[in-house]
Formats: sequence, C-alpha cells, structure tokens
Amino acid sequence: PPATPNAAAAASLAAAHAPATPAPAGPPRPKRTLVVKVVSGHKLLAKDYGGTSDPFVEMNLGWGKMQKTKVIKKTLEPTWNQTFEFPISDDNSVLTFTCLDKDLLSCDFIGSIAVPLASLPDCTRTPGGNTHQRILDLTDEHGVPAAAGSLTVEFSCKA
Repeated sequence: PPATPNAAAAASLAAAHAPATPAPAGPPRPKRTLVVKVVSGHKLLAKDYGGTSDPFVEMNLGWGKMQKTKVIKKTLEPTWNQTFEFPISDDNSVLTFTCLDKDLLSCDFIGSIAVPLASLPDCTRTPGGNTHQRILDLTDEHGVPAAAGSLTVEFSCKA
C-alpha cells in the first residue's frame, strides 16, 4: 500500500531530527606532554606572623591530577627548581597555578593564575624542544592582579 501523507511527513520529520552521524576522525593527534618547571617565587605575600610564608605551588591542567612543589620554609622569595609533566588531552585546557602558605593544620591562599594552554608556544602545534620562561603575576584573594607576587616558570612541550 502507498504511504499516507502523514506517514511520509512523520518519516521526513524523524530523519530531520535524527542524531547526526559523527564525522570521521582525522589522524590521531600525537600524544603530547606539557613540561612545567616552577623555578621560583618573587615578592610573595607574607601570611605568617613573622612576616614570611612557607610557600608551595599547586598545579592542575584541566581536570587532571593535581601536582605540587615542595614547601619552602620562612621566605617570600622561594626557589623550587622543580619540574612536572602533564599529559595534554585538550588544546583548550587551562593550567592553573595556586600559591599557598603551609601552616600546621591548614593552608593560606597567597595567589593564583590561570594560563590557557593555547597561550603557550609549541603546545597546541607539533611539539618542539623549545623552553619558554614566563613571569606569572599572581592574583590575590580580592582579584587584584600582581598583588600577591609572581612566579617564574619555564614551559616546554614534548611528544
């Protein structure tokens, strides 16, 4: 039997609202790793009574595993020289740095900054071996840029 006009319209409507077939994936992107060296901190905020802090830095790339530097006691000018690796799964990820003061039972916020992966040379393109040093101004708890001091950080990307 021939299709009724209602049946033909229903079929046409169903086809128009069917989920789109995903586009075929292109060649897989090479696995890349962001290499971050936290070199030092400068003019960090004092959070302890003696006019110093016991600073350390926590880092996250997107929703990945948090990594952190060691705590440097009683200083506003710490030197860490620690290197960390983060697998890159999304070119739109943001690397977040949070500088904290370690206390006996808690931690005090010193400052933070978010660095979009797209702003780092080589990391959204083919990995190279170039290292780029940046001074990152930390935003304090009131949202004031550069009020909490800065971090010197080196970035590179490898396959």
